[in-house]
Amino acid sequence: MGNIAPLSIPHMTTKDTNIQGYFLPKGTLVIANLTSVMFDKTQWETPDTFNPGQFLDADGRFLKRNAFPPFSTGKRVSGEPAGSDGAVPILHFPAPEI
Repeated sequence: MGNIAPLSIPHMTTKDTNIQGYFLPKGTLVIANLTSVMFDKTQWETPDTFNPGQFLDADGRFLKRNAFPPFSTGKRVSGEPAGSDGAVPILHFPAPEI
């Protein structure tokens, strides 16, 4: 299988932080290597094979896996209400008055 997005989009730390024992000062650029996550043999039985079954439990229901970040990771991930930081309302245009 090919990997069309081997790296995540760049993120920057907004404050000093520690991640798994590594200190990252405020302003550090962070780019996740998604290939290492998606092809990790400790997390996936068949990482080099298309296998939708690895996302299903024994009853065929969707199984959320922490090793699978389809829309990136971090504080703001897919599902967060759009515009909670105030950026989206700036893009709204007032309705014309009739």
